[in-house]
Amino acid sequence: MITNITVKNVKGYDGSAKGSVDLELLPNKVTILVAPNGFGKSSLAAAFSSLKNNKLLVEKEDKYQKNETLQSSLSIKLDGEALVADESKNDISKKISCCVVKSNLKAASTSRFMGNFSSTTNYLDIASITIKKTIPPKIKAYYHISEVKRKFGSNGKVLQDLSNLFQKEDFLTCLIDCKDSFDKLCTTKSRKQKIEVIINAINSKKGTAEVIKNLSFDSTLASILTDEAYVYILDCLSPFVLESNNLEKFLFIVQIFLSWSEIRRNLVDGLKRIRYEKEKRMLDEDLKLLSPAWKNIRSSESNNSLVVEYPQANEISNGQRDVLTLVTELIKLKINIKQGKKYFILLDEVFDYLDDANTIAAQYYLSQFISKRTDDVYVAILTHLDPKYFRSYIFSEKILKTQYLKKTQAVATLGMKTFIAYRESLNKDNPGELLLYNKLSKYLFHYSPAEVDLSEEVNCTKTGFKKTYGKTRVLKNFLIEEINKYFNDCDDYDPYAVALALRLKIEKDMYEKIDESFREDFLQTFKTIDKLTFCEEHGVLVPDVCYVVSAIHNDSDHLKFNPRNPEEFLEKNMVYKLQNNVIRQVLKELFKFSEGSTILVDSIM
Repeated sequence: MITNITVKNVKGYDGSAKGSVDLELLPNKVTILVAPNGFGKSSLAAAFSSLKNNKLLVEKEDKYQKNETLQSSLSIKLDGEALVADESKNDISKKISCCVVKSNLKAASTSRFMGNFSSTTNYLDIASITIKKTIPPKIKAYYHISEVKRKFGSNGKVLQDLSNLFQKEDFLTCLIDCKDSFDKLCTTKSRKQKIEVIINAINSKKGTAEVIKNLSFDSTLASILTDEAYVYILDCLSPFVLESNNLEKFLFIVQIFLSWSEIRRNLVDGLKRIRYEKEKRMLDEDLKLLSPAWKNIRSSESNNSLVVEYPQANEISNGQRDVLTLVTELIKLKINIKQGKKYFILLDEVFDYLDDANTIAAQYYLSQFISKRTDDVYVAILTHLDPKYFRSYIFSEKILKTQYLKKTQAVATLGMKTFIAYRESLNKDNPGELLLYNKLSKYLFHYSPAEVDLSEEVNCTKTGFKKTYGKTRVLKNFLIEEINKYFNDCDDYDPYAVALALRLKIEKDMYEKIDESFREDFLQTFKTIDKLTFCEEHGVLVPDVCYVVSAIHNDSDHLKFNPRNPEEFLEKNMVYKLQNNVIRQVLKELFKFSEGSTILVDSIM
């Protein structure tokens, strides 16, 4: 488990404790790391991108305040052990390999020279991705049926061509597994003699290949059938030795025996080349599926490296660019991954700007990668999106985990959450409960100039429930206390209270602007968005900000009890919207808040 990441003097992180993030990253799971814009997600990505084999190399552009004199460092706590990388060492890469997937956009330019003049055109390019730094060399054929037949002797016609097997990865892998046994067959004098006796017996016969293979050689073969090395080889290669009788099985094995010196010398390199060609083919198939047909993006070999090059950024959509980058990086990692080593993949807002189709495609490839791993692979997605965005597509709850990077005490009080969830739990098919739901909605969850006391009507046995919130003034006083905390940058405000206060403020402002003859109809309109539409239809100009911030209060007022555990809640994630500095400023302007002032309860009464 990774329990801490600490970054110093990289982009937005200085040398203070600000850059220390406590978290819980579990192996073989996808962890959504949620943080608002401006928190420092790109700083985390820049730090991990700066990891080199033996040190942390942070470029000037990524230094804190671009100050090259500052000493940068990155540390992680992996399974309780603190691993540090700085400008003189890298203990992290000794224990875990780190990969950052992000947008590959880069600035580029072309110049044209015309006599004494030149013209320069700037454009956005997509950086190529090197899949393999070194391509395994092509290996000349090291099995030739004609040569094997010549070595076998006059009846070489009984041998079947095995050339196609030497192009199969699993066959070569099996040969490697039984390499020691073939060495024993080829170097032990007694074993070689047994095989030569059998070959000579076969060559002594006359007739066609079929006639010879139908003859009995059981007594001659008996000497090799119980040999330990021979038995092991036959067991290893059993998926490929389809022949049913002992003679045909021997003829299969003896071909490899006769060519073993050449096969052995090229076996490992041949396997590397076959795997490389298979990986390249799979990469190109995936790129073909994901890239525009007219672009035909494929891998290519350049300077003995395998690379994927992309068109200029304006020639494909942002979604296509990002999903192509993600899939290419995942395939690169899969190709180069080593058994027994830990890996950490950090996706830097790759999903944040994808459309639905590309989101599904990207999540599919990532979930496939995770499901096929048996190693410790940690996957983290940096995002400012609501985590439910990811749950609505491919990711299974079994592999998905959410962490909030920005530490805050802004946690909804139990009383507020219970009160909101209580209204949602009322049975609208029950006339009495429906009546109470409508009363709570009209007088407490929406603006109303009337003061009511519904405390005796609400009946909830949940822990923390406050009947007094059924009183207009008690509830609104609490809401105003919380919004004053929020505006004064206190950490321990209740975000659900702030969101409800925001709704009441918007609706009160609209209520006061509309003509008195329409106010009662306005109050009888339930949804905030419908109230705003009602105002516009009756000549009231609704500020755009009222629509912009509606996502915040809409996200909060339908909090529900968790049906699996009624003492828990199906939480909303709007708290991070409130922590955004721009949103905080918008709300201050809406409430006409100035530094040092205090919002009064009259603003929502």
